[in-house]
Amino acid sequence: MSTAQHTLTLIRDFHAPRERVFGAWMEPDQLTKWFGPVDVDAPREKIVVEPKVGGIWQVVMVWTDENGRQEAPIEAVITELDAPGLLVAKAKAAPDSDHEYEEMHLEFEDLG
Repeated sequence: MSTAQHTLTLIRDFHAPRERVFGAWMEPDQLTKWFGPVDVDAPREKIVVEPKVGGIWQVVMVWTDENGRQEAPIEAVITELDAPGLLVAKAKAAPDSDHEYEEMHLEFEDLG
């Protein structure tokens, strides 16, 4: 098992209050509308969010390719939550990963 850590930092500016952007991550009815890449769906019935420390944050992405219907689940447990500014969750890593968990660390800032 590797102890190396990797960080991917993405910065996005939205013309919306941070409460609304935070809600897009925490409300299943919003997540289903945008989560995943082009041509990949996140069906509402495959999303579970329990907005509390220790709660589940789960999204299953679904698509069809030459091999038929495919699914990619993201199963995480919320480890820190300070609405509407912070969401931290630990997700199970992909089976081919050399470590057990990935951390999702999202900070929401109000830029005025």
